[in-house]
Amino acid sequence: MKILYHAINSIGVGHLSRLIGVAGGIREINPGVSQLFLTEVKETKFLKLHNFPYFPLPSFHAVQKDQEWLGILKSKEMWVNNVSSLIHAYNPDIMIYDTATWAEVSNAVRTCQVKPKEVFILRARRDMKRYFEENQEIFSHLDLLVFPHSEDELNPAEIPPYLRKKYFVSGSILRRDVSEINKEVIEEKYAVEDDSQFIITVTNGGGNSLQEDKEHFLQDVLQAIFNCDDKLPPNYKVIVVAGPLLLNITLPSIHLPHGELIIREYEPLMIDLMALSNLVICRGGYNTINEVISINTPTIAIPAERLSDDQFSRVEKVASKSDSILPIRIEMLEDALINIIPKAVSWKFCVPEVDVRKKNKLKLAERILSL
Repeated sequence: MKILYHAINSIGVGHLSRLIGVAGGIREINPGVSQLFLTEVKETKFLKLHNFPYFPLPSFHAVQKDQEWLGILKSKEMWVNNVSSLIHAYNPDIMIYDTATWAEVSNAVRTCQVKPKEVFILRARRDMKRYFEENQEIFSHLDLLVFPHSEDELNPAEIPPYLRKKYFVSGSILRRDVSEINKEVIEEKYAVEDDSQFIITVTNGGGNSLQEDKEHFLQDVLQAIFNCDDKLPPNYKVIVVAGPLLLNITLPSIHLPHGELIIREYEPLMIDLMALSNLVICRGGYNTINEVISINTPTIAIPAERLSDDQFSRVEKVASKSDSILPIRIEMLEDALINIIPKAVSWKFCVPEVDVRKKNKLKLAERILSL
């Protein structure tokens, strides 16, 4: 059996992360399955980390819109022909997409000599009904529609009648299992002295913002930490994983009198870093929230406005079920920090007896392999 994944370009690596999680579950159940990625995501280190082969593609959006491509005649045609050739040469039995794909990709899949089974993993959106209507050409050919959520996060009435017998609710899917967490690697990478050193991880995430708030978020967070410096344990570390939204933004230089500030663009072992941390300060993205609730690290979640992703609803639902997550507005951060420090100081990660997300991943892998 051969399975091909398409990871569309996006702001962040959420689409790719979920697909890697699915591929990992399939490999665990049947190591003999051939799996290949077509990825428009620039950060291929995640695929290398999990030992999956891939063909890198330029962003189809960039090929059509970006300045550097405008002088290339027939650039769109070249991209489509290249993708079609790759798909036809690999000739997959199953094609898997996450959250979005291009009609040109699904059209190429359907022109294979034998049409592959098509699986679409769809994260819940604000505009679900309209999204189905606008992409009916893609959805009408699916063999399986997967929602990586719990049943109570869905409104079945939003699902078109032609898909109501084809959808599967898997529960949340993560790239790395909790059992894979390696705190020693993170301790060495960030020069953590011992278990007693207080670690704060700050992550901004991806997504499409409705507001020009991306640079202000980290500035505001760092200022709040600075203002609370004398209330934090001495010799603390703040590790900022800035993410793709801040690639072209220069963060202000800030000196923490009793702490150390480390800024990174990406962290492939993000859940490992969160497990090592005493406190996480984050937005409300799908991957981040599901990672922190899987390890129960004390977390201050500050949801952001996004075009299609309702972070406020996600954080509110999770916080109602978990006492490890505190949802706030950014202006409340300083008070929240002061109140959460005693709890965070005493917190240490322990591997849970049951890894719910791994069970979800294996359940979905079995469903895909049954097609």
